[in-house]
Amino acid sequence: MKPNRYLHSLLLIFLVGPATQNVEVAWAQQKIIVERAAVLTWDEIVTIDGRPDFSKTESRAIHPPQVWPLDTAYRSPVQDVARPSDPSAPALPDATDDFPDVLDFEALPDNNGVYPPDTHGAAGPSHLMTMLNTQVRIQDKTGAVISTVFLGSFWSALNGDPFDPRLHYDAIHGRWLASCSSRSRVFFAISSSSDPTGSWSFYEFVADSTGAAWADFPRLGFNTNWIVLIASLGGSQGVVNKMWVIDQSTALSGGPLAVTIFFPSASFAGQTYHPVVYPCVTYGSEPVLYLLSQFGERPDSVQLLYLSRITGTGAAPEWSVAPGSDSAGTGSFPSGARFEGAAYAADQLGSSTVKIMTGGACAVFRNGQLWWLTVEGVMEEHNESTGRRAIFWFEIDPQAMPRPVVQSGAIDGGPGVFYYYPSIAVNALNDVCIGFSHSDASIYVRASYSGRLSTHPPGYMIPVQTLKLGEGFYWKSGGGDWLCRWGDYSNTCVDPQDDVTFWTIQEYAGVPVGSGNGSGRWGTRWGRIQPASDLPIQISSFSAVVRGERHVQLEWSTLSEINNLGFEVQKSTAPSHDYRTLPESFIPGHGTTLIPQYYSYHDTSAAAGVWYYRLKQIDLDGSVHYSQAIRVEVLTAVSDLSVPLEFALHQNYPNPFNASTLVRYQLPMVSMVRLSVIDILGREVAVLADERHAAGVHEVRFDAKGLSSGVYFYRFVAGDFVQTRRLLLLR
Repeated sequence: MKPNRYLHSLLLIFLVGPATQNVEVAWAQQKIIVERAAVLTWDEIVTIDGRPDFSKTESRAIHPPQVWPLDTAYRSPVQDVARPSDPSAPALPDATDDFPDVLDFEALPDNNGVYPPDTHGAAGPSHLMTMLNTQVRIQDKTGAVISTVFLGSFWSALNGDPFDPRLHYDAIHGRWLASCSSRSRVFFAISSSSDPTGSWSFYEFVADSTGAAWADFPRLGFNTNWIVLIASLGGSQGVVNKMWVIDQSTALSGGPLAVTIFFPSASFAGQTYHPVVYPCVTYGSEPVLYLLSQFGERPDSVQLLYLSRITGTGAAPEWSVAPGSDSAGTGSFPSGARFEGAAYAADQLGSSTVKIMTGGACAVFRNGQLWWLTVEGVMEEHNESTGRRAIFWFEIDPQAMPRPVVQSGAIDGGPGVFYYYPSIAVNALNDVCIGFSHSDASIYVRASYSGRLSTHPPGYMIPVQTLKLGEGFYWKSGGGDWLCRWGDYSNTCVDPQDDVTFWTIQEYAGVPVGSGNGSGRWGTRWGRIQPASDLPIQISSFSAVVRGERHVQLEWSTLSEINNLGFEVQKSTAPSHDYRTLPESFIPGHGTTLIPQYYSYHDTSAAAGVWYYRLKQIDLDGSVHYSQAIRVEVLTAVSDLSVPLEFALHQNYPNPFNASTLVRYQLPMVSMVRLSVIDILGREVAVLADERHAAGVHEVRFDAKGLSSGVYFYRFVAGDFVQTRRLLLLR
C-alpha cells in the first residue's frame, strides 16, 4: 500500500500557521463531562443580532493566514485574465422522469462577508435551516423567510470566532444539531425540539488547551446512541483526528454531556496514518456508528477505503477499526476504483487563469448500507498537470468485509468538466440524491444534482441536472490571486415528513459586483427534489389513535396529489413485510389537485398487540406506491384506550380558508398547552389555547376575523414539545 498523494495534500490543508507543527497531542482515550454553557431562545438570538455594537461581517477569507498546498495540480497560471462578454450559459438536460418534481429557491446570498460560505443546512418537519460562515436563516418549505441572523449571533453565548459550521436534523429524536470551530475550540448546539425557532443549548469543547492548534474542518455525525464531532488538529506527527463521542441521552436531556474522546487513526505496515475521517449521518435505529475515509492505494493503483466504527452503549462507547480486512487490524478494503489523487482546480467561464478550488467527501448510513462520496482527479491524456474532477460514489455493506462494496460508480462529465463539493442522501425507499457544484470553461459555476432510484441497475446515476445556473464570473481568491476558495462542502438530506423527498443546499456563482479580485459573489440555493418512485402525492401527516377495544382510527392528509385514484390501508405485525390489505379499506382520492385533502379510516379488527399500518396509494393508471409504516400499540387496559401515542399538531382544515379553519392537536398525557397564531413578521395575532388539557385529541376553531389575507403560522407548545405549521388565509 502506498499513501495517496492527494490524501496528504488534504491533510496539510488543515495546518494553520507554523505554530501547529509543535503542538503535542494527548493520545489516550479520555472521559469528560462538558457542562452546558448557555441556553438561548431564538428570540434572544435575534435580540443579540440587533445590537448595534455586535460585529457582523467583514470581507475576508475564513482562514487567515492560510497556506495552501500548491502542488502540480494547483500550479499558478501565467496568462493574463481575460473576461469575455456574458453569453447565456448552455443549459443541461431537463430533469428526467426519474426525478420529475423539482422546486428551488434562494437560501442565503453573499453578504460580502467571509468566504467561502461552507454551505450547509437541513430540513426539519416544518422548516428549512441554513447555516453558513456568514449567516443563519430559517425558512418554511415554500422558501418564505422566517428569520435571519449572523453566524456570530447564533454562537454568541460561547464568545468566539465561529467558522466551518455544520447543521443536521436528527429525525430519530426530533432535534436540530449544529457545530462549528472557533480556533482551538469546537462549539456544539442542540435544539430543545423540532422547532428551530425555540430554545437551543450551547456547549464548548477544548481541542487544544494551549491555543496553538486550530480545531479545523469539524465533521458532525450521529445515530440513535451518540452524537460525534471530529476536528482536524495539528500536532508533532502532523494533523490528527480528535473525536468527541457524546452520549445522545445526555444531549437530549439538556444537562451536562457525557463525552468520550478518541483519536481515530489507521495503521499499516507498522506506520500510523491520520486520514480525514468522516462520521456517518445515520438514518434509523442502527446501534453502530460507522466512520469512513480515503486511505491510500494498492500497488495496482486500486484505491483503498478505511472503515471504523463506534460500538458499545451510549455511556460507554468503544472505537475500533472494522474487522475482516485483508490486512488484519487496519479496517482497509479495496474500493475497486482507480483515479488520480491530484486536486485539479476547476475552470469557469470568464477567465482561463482564475480557477476554483475543488474537493469534498461525505458519508451516510441508511437501510443497512453505507454510502460514501469522494471527489478525485482524472488525468487528461496521461498528463498529470492537466485533468478534471469527478465524483466517485460507493454503496458499502459493512457486514461484508473484506469485499464490502455492493456497487459503485462515477459522476464524470468528461474532459474539461469539474464536479466538486458533493453531498449525498438516501431515502427510505433506497433512492439516492447527490448535490454538488459544477463548472467548466463554457459555464459559470452552477448548482447541480444527480441521483438514482432503487430500481435502477447497479452503478447507474441519472444524467447531471441543473438546479441553479451560474450568474457570473467568480473571482474571490484565497491562497493566491488565481485560486478562488469554494465549498468547503454542501449538504443533501431527506425530508423527515415523508422520509422520501430530498432537499439539497448548493453553492453557485452569483452576479459580480464591480471587477477584479474580490468582485465575485457566491449564492446558495435550496432544491426540493422528488423521486419518481415516491408516492405521486405529498403526505403531510399520517397518524393513528386507539379509540376503543380493537378499534384504531387512522388519519392522513395530503398537500397535493397527482393522478391519485385512491388509497388502500394495509396492516402487518412486522414493520417491513407481510402486509395485507384490510377489507373494504379503499378510500377514493382526488385525482390531481394542489388543495390539501384529509382522509380517515377506522380499523375495528385490531387485537391487543403491536401493529404496523401503511397506505397503498393507487394511480389512475393502476401503478401503486407505498407510504412509510406507522407503529400502533393496542393495549387491553381500559384506562390506556383512546390515548394518542405521541404529541402532534395536525394540518388545519380547510387550508387555504377564507373565514375560519379547524386546528387539531393530540396529547399522550396531561399537558400545559399554548396554541398561538403568528404572522410572517413574528407577531402573535391570536391565542387559541393557553391552559392545561387532558390526554387525547383536541380541536379548536380559528376565526380569522379582522386579519388580512396572507401566510400565517400556528405554533403548538405542550411541555417540551414544540411544532409549527403554516396556514393560508384567502379573502
